[in-house]
Amino acid sequence: VSPTTVRVSLNDVDVHNSTLPNHPFDTRGALSYLRGGKGAYGYLLHATVEGELLQRVLADAREGVVRLRCGVPPDALYPGGLTVYGSSSGRYPLPPTILIA
Repeated sequence: VSPTTVRVSLNDVDVHNSTLPNHPFDTRGALSYLRGGKGAYGYLLHATVEGELLQRVLADAREGVVRLRCGVPPDALYPGGLTVYGSSSGRYPLPPTILIA
C-alpha cells in the first residue's frame, strides 16, 4: 500500500487535490487485462469548478483552450506516482473528460 497525492489543474489553476490510498490491482481492472496489463484499475476523480474558481480558470484560457493537467506535486506529502487511464484500460472505460455546462 503506497498512497499518493494527486493535483488536478485547469489552465494552471488547482481545482482538485486529494490523496489516493493505493494503486489497486484485481479483476475490476478487466480493461487493463484485455490490453495485456496486470489488472490495475485506479480511481475515478471528480471536481466541480464554479464561482470564483471558475472565473480564475476562464481568465487564463487563451483562444478558448482549457488545459487539463494531472500530476503529483513536487512537494507532495505522499509522492507515490500517478497513472492516468484512458478509454481502453483501468476500471472505467472513459478518457480524462471535462464537461462544460
